[in-house]
This record gives sequence, structure tokens and C-alpha cells, in this order.
Amino acid sequence: MDPNHYRLILDAVWVCSNPPPHTPDAHKAAHGMLEMFKYQNKESGMDRMEAANNFFHLLDSQSHSNNNVDITLQTKLYALECLKTFIDECHSNFSQSHREAFRNRVLQVIVATFDASTPPTYQNILCSKFGPVLADLILRDFPQLWTTLFSDLVKLLSHSTHTAQIALQAMKYVVEDCTDSDFNSKISSDRRNDVLQGVHELSSILLTTTYEFIQMNYKQFLSPTSPSQKETSSTLIKSTLSMMAIFSQWMPPEWANNPTHDYVIVYMHLLRETHADIRIYAATCLSNLCGRKLDEAMFFRVLEQFPSHVNSANTSSSSLSIVDQLPFHRLLSEAMSHLVSVNVANISSCKEITNPAPSPKKTAFVAFLNLQCSIIAHPSPQVSMLQLNMWLVLFRDPQLQAAQLLNIHIPSLFSAIMIANVKLNYDVDVYSSSTPLREILEESWDDEDEYKKWLHDTRGMLSMLMRIVAVADPASASLLLQNTIYQKLSEHGSPPPSTPVTETSSSNLQIESLQVVCDNMLVALKPDQNVKAICEMLLSWVPPQPILIVRRITLLESMRHYWVADPSTLPRGIEAMLTYLTFTDPDNALQTQVRKKAGISLVTVSKKTAKLLVQHVAQLTEMSKTVLSNPSITAPQQMHIYEFLICVANAMTDFVARNSFVHTILSESIEQCAGAECGAFFASVESLLGCMGVSGSANNPNFVVNMAEITKVSGIYGKVFLPLSTLMSVGKRCEESSRDRNEENLCNSSVCLTDLSKIDPYVQFWPRILPQVTQVLKTTMSVWHHSVRKMLLKDGCMAYVLAMTDEEANIANKQASDNSQKGASNAGSAGSGDNNGVVRGSDRKMGNNLCALWPGWFNELRNAPFQMLGLCALQRAIYSQEIYGEYTKIVSILTDEHLLKSMENRHLVQMLKQFLEPLIQCCPAQLYDSHLSEILTKVFAHIRWRLECAWTADESGKHCSEAPSSLTASSAADDCAAGNGSDEWYSRYYAYGGLFVGDLNAEYNEGLVTRVRTDLTHAFVGMLQNAFALSGSWALTLAHVAKESERNRKSVASSQAAVNGNFPVNPEKHNPLSTNPQIAKRVMDVNLSRIDNLGKFLLVNNEGVAHGLIQIIVGCLSFPDAYTCRRTTKLCHRLLEHCAHIPKYTQILGQEMFVNAVKNVVFEPRWMVSCEWDVIAVVRDIYCRLVLGQALLPLGQGPGQEAVGGSNNQGAFAAHKHTTNPREGGGILSVSSNVPRNVLLQLPGVSVTDINDLDARLRKKRSAKDQKDAFRDLLNKSAKAMKKSEKEGGGATATGIFGRALEHESVLDKHKPSKIQQSSRMPKLQTQSAKKKKEKKGKKDSGLDGGDLSNLF
Repeated sequence: MDPNHYRLILDAVWVCSNPPPHTPDAHKAAHGMLEMFKYQNKESGMDRMEAANNFFHLLDSQSHSNNNVDITLQTKLYALECLKTFIDECHSNFSQSHREAFRNRVLQVIVATFDASTPPTYQNILCSKFGPVLADLILRDFPQLWTTLFSDLVKLLSHSTHTAQIALQAMKYVVEDCTDSDFNSKISSDRRNDVLQGVHELSSILLTTTYEFIQMNYKQFLSPTSPSQKETSSTLIKSTLSMMAIFSQWMPPEWANNPTHDYVIVYMHLLRETHADIRIYAATCLSNLCGRKLDEAMFFRVLEQFPSHVNSANTSSSSLSIVDQLPFHRLLSEAMSHLVSVNVANISSCKEITNPAPSPKKTAFVAFLNLQCSIIAHPSPQVSMLQLNMWLVLFRDPQLQAAQLLNIHIPSLFSAIMIANVKLNYDVDVYSSSTPLREILEESWDDEDEYKKWLHDTRGMLSMLMRIVAVADPASASLLLQNTIYQKLSEHGSPPPSTPVTETSSSNLQIESLQVVCDNMLVALKPDQNVKAICEMLLSWVPPQPILIVRRITLLESMRHYWVADPSTLPRGIEAMLTYLTFTDPDNALQTQVRKKAGISLVTVSKKTAKLLVQHVAQLTEMSKTVLSNPSITAPQQMHIYEFLICVANAMTDFVARNSFVHTILSESIEQCAGAECGAFFASVESLLGCMGVSGSANNPNFVVNMAEITKVSGIYGKVFLPLSTLMSVGKRCEESSRDRNEENLCNSSVCLTDLSKIDPYVQFWPRILPQVTQVLKTTMSVWHHSVRKMLLKDGCMAYVLAMTDEEANIANKQASDNSQKGASNAGSAGSGDNNGVVRGSDRKMGNNLCALWPGWFNELRNAPFQMLGLCALQRAIYSQEIYGEYTKIVSILTDEHLLKSMENRHLVQMLKQFLEPLIQCCPAQLYDSHLSEILTKVFAHIRWRLECAWTADESGKHCSEAPSSLTASSAADDCAAGNGSDEWYSRYYAYGGLFVGDLNAEYNEGLVTRVRTDLTHAFVGMLQNAFALSGSWALTLAHVAKESERNRKSVASSQAAVNGNFPVNPEKHNPLSTNPQIAKRVMDVNLSRIDNLGKFLLVNNEGVAHGLIQIIVGCLSFPDAYTCRRTTKLCHRLLEHCAHIPKYTQILGQEMFVNAVKNVVFEPRWMVSCEWDVIAVVRDIYCRLVLGQALLPLGQGPGQEAVGGSNNQGAFAAHKHTTNPREGGGILSVSSNVPRNVLLQLPGVSVTDINDLDARLRKKRSAKDQKDAFRDLLNKSAKAMKKSEKEGGGATATGIFGRALEHESVLDKHKPSKIQQSSRMPKLQTQSAKKKKEKKGKKDSGLDGGDLSNLF
């Protein structure tokens, strides 16, 4: 190596390893020098081996220094990095002789590096770096070109401690890289298979040598001549075990169970060695081995060995504390759990275990279970709960259940579960406690977050185990549960009233631990005396503290499973919950918590026991009236009572009684909703703003913070909105409960309200409440009219009517923070009531500012009408003739030009999700023209315009403008007045989604606007997906039909049905809720009919609807949003299935849609990463149907199905058999179109020859993969030509998400080859095992060929 060059390298290493004394420029220059030297064979074109010799020179030198400072370690580490890079870049091009010379040189350097003169610290560091280099060479050359690998490794094993570690580490990396999915992607399949085959071929001698090596070192470890020799021996033992841990995990498990190298006994024996954590490595090997499928002999051998060796290990470690042994115990528990859970088949299939007679295997299994029970009593819950999966597997096995071997362990198991299930108060039990368990608990988890995650996962496992245990031995389980509840309630259920009980108090945590156990065991337990005693205990337990009251309510809720079988105490339970709805406490938060839990539990219990409560309806009504008459009851509790009563009402079988009861429940709310007060409130925009205090705040900022005015306005609003909210909630509950009855009467025509009221008791109220709902909707949405908007924005207080709520802003704020990579510490929370809320310094939950309350109130007033209209559609009342006149008013309101234009994006999202989607899906096919045509035509046309405005980018590529805030509200008002509702002003309005962000910081403005734009796009695409059966219940219907059709095609019985053209569908598979197959079949037929008819209506039959819809779908394909693009591709397939065969659609499909799809692929925008294949599938679908006459399966799946050509015209095709059945894939264009071909010809770098080659390739290979690969190759050619043109032109390219995808992100270039490939110069692998198999097969074949049939029978 040139001395001057060498000096420059040392100077650069010195600068890079000591940055503080040097300038950034000097550091950058030094780094550049080192990078240039690393790739010098590329830069200078020098001989590859000459470049390698320079790296070897740096490694050979015993020391390196600069300015009298030793930099030997830094220089050698850098040289090893260079050598690793050199191998990656150049090794594959070496000849066999060069490879051999290079390997030998590497081995010489390894041996020379680790001599006595090298400082020990350098040896340890360099040792860890040489292993990957040696492993890389093995992966590239072994076994074909490195036949002496084994002897070379033996030399390293025998030379020194560090060279032995390198050899063991290299083999560990080799096996791991070839087997573990986290690593093997860097190696090609051929190379990986050859390496593994070579390892298998040498496995016997390799494992024997390693066994002897570990045996030799263990003898030296037991009888060392010096302390250093003991440390050296322990180090080599651990290195060997580290390699064997990988072998145990990935290589055949029988390798460890061989008479010549019995690793099982090695691992077991080393469990007792506490020195230098040897037993940790041995336990790791055992854990990996026990996680494998073992043959029966090996399994029972390991099972039998465990108890004695674990006892020996405990004896040898008796001087160590539990905390010191925790990692070892964790591995041991994991190993034994894996052994049984993975190999349970060996147990259940063993007759010796399942038979009552004693046997050695049964004795070993019982001893193993006893050992497990001792581990499950471990003081660390983390160690004990590792057994859960094993016990789950054992209790689920019917053979073991019948053998009655497990029930004896249920008490121990139950006791351990109850201990682990008690939630820790981490601050007290772990951080502050002085108990002996504190250190164990602190060592078990890193922090509280990890503990909470562990507890969540563990309780999920406990839930399953408790149910299985209850089924396995109901008598023991119920007795244990009763005793545990009695003990917990006696010790913790009634603390002194003077003792405050909080969420973290011991009493609360102990009682809380009963919830999971009770709820899951009572599901499976049959009602016996023990369960009855539990119910009596809970009913008689009356805790004084609010937190414990919540626990009591929760435990009573779990008794619903018992009450179904024995309802004798059900009224007492219901009465207790109703009583708690009026619970009072000085602490408002605790009072709210108790009432809320009581209401939720009341509804939950009533859902389960509704049929049993019907006989007590009079008593329940009186109790409910008593509670409702309590002056302290609030709106949420009222709603819970109404929902409870509705659950009972829906259980009534007599529809007359049911309707009468529901009418009694809701009569007051209906009168209030249709009364004069509500009518005056929503009579006009002026009255609405006046009643909500908006008008009073004009030019009067003090008005909004006046508590008297706040209380007054809040009372008025609550009195008006409560009946509307009550009706909405009760209606939802009625619809949910009557869903089964609704399906029984499902049809494709309108139904009168009288018939519908027999199904759903709520339907009878729509004629009375729908006019008021319509008025609420009209008045509320008119507040956003541009004439009202400019007035509101002019006033500093009134403007907040237009703002979003803190909750909405908080969600968008989080997204904005994520996008800008700024945490909450930098920006604060948008809705936290600090200086960054929608109304600064105010929180609407505190109720101290009307400006903070208005956004939430108006959000409720918008949501409620949309939800109720959607509910009316779900109940099918909106399609009845009785309220058709009111429906036309609703359509006129929603399609009013000014009102529709004035909606914010978030308002339109609410309308699409809550009303329009159910309206479309529930509409009978006969009513599409009367009920859908007008509203969809106008809404689709408007959404098309709105989305185009929202996604139009400015000159800088930005897709949104800044929304008005409190600082810019006045200028926004002026702009609104100047625009006066013109289309130009609305275009600007849609660019920021119509938002007003109040006092939110400017940094979140763009994030909020982006969110509402994408929310609208996603909502619309989602609605279309449901309409076209791409998601939701209709998609499940198609999936079940496809599944059943496939099953029928494979069965002999359905073969005859296929001949008759009849493919029966199993209706029970479609609708598990329907117990009547005939009803389920009718529901499926109605849904399939609606899927077919709705698709034709939206895309073919109604041109007004179809035009706007198709334009939106085509436009959505080009919006820079991966979520939208991926789902729009599915819509494009549906569009092609319905319309490809119709000539008038050819231009929009073959030109506009095809252009957008091709452009997305060729331009390679980064936002398109991961969506490319979906878009290429659309390109293929269009081209095959319009150009080649090839039909595809639904959603562009399957091979291209060639159509028969016409006799007179080569470009004409016969109609496809599925032309009129889009659900089966649709048809093709009857005459080939050149429109898509012309689009492709306009691409850079694409010629007529390329198009002809594409057509030939698509006709020759018609599978989906081959055809998509053909398009990928053609479009890749154009993309490369375009990139070359851009590079030569020197034009600036966009960056970030709107820039081109990077080379490794794009799918146009075929996937890069693996880092380590099978060299073309590599000879074919021929092993001795393969030769023997070939000779054996040859002898068999020669016997048959020669006519020797003597051994045939």
C-alpha cells in the first residue's frame, strides 16, 4: 500500500473518530476520503485483488497511530467494513482460483489478528466483526467452491478462543440467514438451498465435532488450572450454545437427539451451571427445541428428563435470589409450556396416558404437570402466566378431559390466575413498596406501559381458560368461584366509610379482578347452588363507596348469564340498577361514573333477558316512571331507561301490545318534538340563532361568558334537543331489535306503514316526527348559506357557530402533528382547553363560554336529522306511499342549489354516510326512479365539481388553501360578500373545505383542510363500494354465493344440478341470524336482485345519474391519495363489468379512464407506491375488453377469456356469455377499438411494433400475472424514456409525496435480485446422499426395464 495513501487514510480515520476538535468541513472531507477508498476499485478501475490487498494491509498491521494517538481499533473496524463492502460488490465476479485465494487470505488475517500481542478489548470487538465477514463468504462459496470448509472451521476452533468464537458465530449466522424469514430475503432460493443441503450433508460430523468441543471445554470448566481458563471455557461453551440455539430453532430437531451427540442431555445438564449465565444459554436452546414438532420417542424423553434436571438446577441455584433467577425461570417456563402446547398430539394419541392403568409415560406426564403447577405458583406473574397457553391446549383436548388427569390441578391453576389477575398499582406496588415482591415485580417488566400491555394480553388468555375450566369441571369451578368471591367481598368489599376508596386502592383492585373471571365462568357454568349463592352475595352486598358500587354493578351485569336459566332474582337485580341511576354523591365525577355504569349494565342485562322481563312489564314501567320523575336525573340516564324499556318492548310477540307499549314510552318525547316550543325554535334561521344566544352575542363579547346567559341558553337547547335525541336513540334500538323481523318481510317493492309497524313498533311515529326532522335539517343547514355566513364571520363571537368542535380538531391535529413529525410537546393539543383550542382558554365541556358550546350543539343538530333520515330508510318507512310527500320535501331541501353548495365537506360526509348510503342500499328496485333518480343526479354532479375544486393543485403543487381563522374571519367575510354565492367564490370555498378553524394555531390549518378533503373523498368512495357490493353486507352475500358455487361444483350432487342450470346456495351460511332457511334464501335473493338492479340503474339505465357517477370515478383515479386510488380501481372494474360492451361508453373508458390509469403508472408518483399493481389491473381490464375481446372474471381476476371472432370482420367478436350478468364478470366490446392503442402510442418510447408485440403477448399468455407483467414491461419502457428526457432536459422534478417514486419503491423495474445470488460459474451441487439416492433409484428402474419382476409382489 502506498505510504502517502496510507497516511491519508489514517488522517481521515482520526478525523472521523474524533469529530469535536475538527470543523464540519474537515469531517465531511475525511468521510468522503474514506468512502472513496472503500469503493476504490470502482472509482479508479484498479484490479479487484489489489484493492482487497489494501484492506488486508490495514488488517495485517499490528498497530495504527496518528499524532501519537493509537487508532488501531478504529482503523481495523473501518478495514473490515471496507472488506464487507468489497465482498458484496466484487466477490461474485471472481474466478474459482481467486475465490480460494481470497478465502485463504481472510482466514490468515483472522488467525494473525488474534495473537497474544493484541489487547483483549480489541479482540472482543474485532471478534464480533469477523464473524459476519466469514459467514458472508460461506454463504457465497459453500459447498461447491469451498469443500474444505469443515477442516478450516476445525482449525479456527483449535487455534484460540476468539477464532473459535468466530467459527461458531459464522455458522450461526449462516443457518440463521438461510432459514429465518427475517434474514433469508437477501439470499436467492438456489443459493440458500445449496448451502442448507451442504450443512445437512456435513451435519453428522459437524454436530459430533461441536459436541466434543463443548464436552472438552466443560471438562476444563469443571477442573480449571486457573481462573482465566474457567472464564475462557465458559465463554466457548456459551458461544457453542448460542450457535446450537439457532440449530435447535431451525434445523431438524432429531439432530439434538443422537447417540453420538446427545445435545438434549447437554442442555438439561447445563441448566445447573449458574456461572456466567451458562444455564440461560442452555435454557434458550431447550426453549427453541421444545417449540418444534418432536417425534413421540424424543418428546417423551424430553418430558421425562425435565423434572429431575429442573430440580437439580433449583438445588444448585439455591444461594441465588429469585430476582437473579428470573430470566432463567422465564425461559424454563416458556420451554415447558412450548413442549406440551406444540406437541399435545403426542400426549392425546398415547393410549398409555389416556387409559386408567398406570404406566411409565403416564407417570412422567403426571410428574411434569406437578412441576408445571409449582411453576405456576411462581411469585412473578409474568413467569407463571407463560403456562396459560399450555393449559388452554390441554383442557381443550377431549382425550385428556376424558382421562380426568387435569381436574386435580384446577385449584392451583385458579389460585394462580386470581393472583395474576389483580391489577398492580404500579406506583405503589413496584416503585414505592418495601415488600419482598417489589424487586421481583420491578424486574418482571421494564415500565408500566409494558405491564399494562402484558395484563391486557394475559386477561384475554384468562377469559378463554376460565370458560374451558368451567366446562371441564363445573362443580369445582363454581365452588372455587363462590369461595373466591366470598373471600374478596369479606376482606375488601366493605371498608370503613372513613376510608376513601379510589381507582388505585387495594379494595377496588381486588374486587375489579373478579370481573373477568365472573363474566367468563358464568357463561359456561350451569345454575347450581354455588352460582345461586354467588348471586345472593352480590345482591345483598351494598358497598358505601362509589367506586365499589361500580364494581358491584359490573358483577351484577355478569349474572345475566345465570338469570337466563334462573330468573327468580332478576327483578331484584334490575331494581338495584334502576336505583343507581339516581345515585348522588358530592363528587360529580364519581356520581356520573356510577350512573353511567348502571345505565349501560341495565341495557346490557335487558338485551340478554328481555323475554323474561316481559312478564314484569307493569312493575318495570312503574319503577321506570319513579326514576324518571326524580329531578336529579340527567339526559344520559333518561336515554338508558328508554333503551331498557325498548329492549323489553321488542321482546313482546303481540305487535299490538308492543306498539302500544312503545307509544306509551315515547308519547311525551313526541309531543315535545312536535310541540310549539320546538317549532318556534326551528322556525327560521333568525329564531334558531336567537334561541341559541348567537344573536345576543352580536357586538357583545361579554354575553358569551355571562354564566346566567349560558345557563339560560343551555337549558333552552337541552329542552329542545333532548326529545329529538331520545327519539333517535330509541329508533335505533327498535331497528336493531326488529332486524330479524324486518328480514322476514324483505321485498323489492314499497310497503305501507301499517305492515311495517307490525315489524318495527317505531314506524308508527314517522308521520308525526318526520316533518319536524325536515324542519330541523332545513333551518340548521341554512346557517351555512353564504348570506348568513358573511354575517357570522363579521362578528368575533358569532363566527364560532361555523367552527368545528374541539374533538374534531383534536383528531385532525394529531394527523397534522404526525405529518409534520411534531409531537404534542411542541404543539399542544387542539382540544385540551389550553391556548390552542378552537376557542382559546375554553373547553366546551366546562360550559364557561357559549362560543365553545356552539360548535358541538350545531354538530348535534346536523347529525341528528341525517341519522334519523337514515334510520327511516333502514326501517323502509321512507319508501312508503304515506310519507312520499314529506320525502319529496327532504329531497328538495338537500338538492337546493344554494344549500347544497353551502355545505362544508364535513356536512356532506355526514349526509353521505348517515343518509344517502342507507337510502341507496335499502331502496326497493321498483322505486329507484321515483326515490333515487333526482337526488343522486344532483348530488353526484355537485360532488364531482366539489372534488375537482378540492383536489386542484396550484402552481406549487399544493392541493389546499388556508382555512379562515379568528384572525382572518373579517377578510373571509368580505370575500364571501364580494363573491355573493358565485361559482368562483365556491371554488375557493371548496379549496379549504368550507372550514372555519377558530383560534387553532396556523400550523394545524393545512392538516385540518387536508383531513376534511380526504374524508369527503373516502366517504364517497366508501359509499360507492357498498352500493356496488365491494364492501359491507352485500359483499358478504357475493362471497357466500361464490363459496357455495365453488363447493357445489366440486361435489357429485351439484354436478347434476349444474346440468340443470341450478346452483343451490346454502342460506344459513349467508345469514347466520336467520334460523329459517327459507327466509335466509329469500333475503339472499332480494339482495342479489338489488345488487344487479342497482348497478344497472347507477351505470346504465339512468343517464343523468350515470354521467355524474362515471365522471367522479374516472376523476378519483387521478387524485393523489393512495387510499382513494386503491378503492377506485375496484369501482373501475365494476364499471367495466357493466358498461364495457356498450359502444357509447368506449370513449370515456378507453380514453379518459385509460389515460388516468396509464399516467398514474408511467409517471410513478410516490403517493402511488403500493397501488401500482391495482392500477395495472385496471389497464389490463380496459385493454382486454375493448381491444382484444377478452373477458375477465369479476374485479379483473383470472385469465383473459377469448371470444370467438366474427366471420366477416377480424376485429369483431361474438357477445360473451356473461354480457348481461356483470356479477359473473360482464362482457366485451363487440368490435375492437383502437382508442386504448392510440393512448399507448402517444407514450414516449412506445412504437407500433411495441403495441403489436403487446397484443401478441397478451393473446399468447392470458393468465392475469403474465398479462400484467406485459403491461408492466411496456409502461416501464415509457417511464425510462420519460425519465431520460427529464434528465436531459434538466427540468426540475417534484419532491416529497408528489415526486417520482424512488427506484426501490417502483414496481416497473423488476424486483432487484437478492444480495447473494447463485453464481453462473457455480457448478451443480452433487452430494453423497444425492448420489446414493440416484443409484438406488437406478437399480429399481433397471430391474423393471430388464424384465426382472421377481420382487414385484
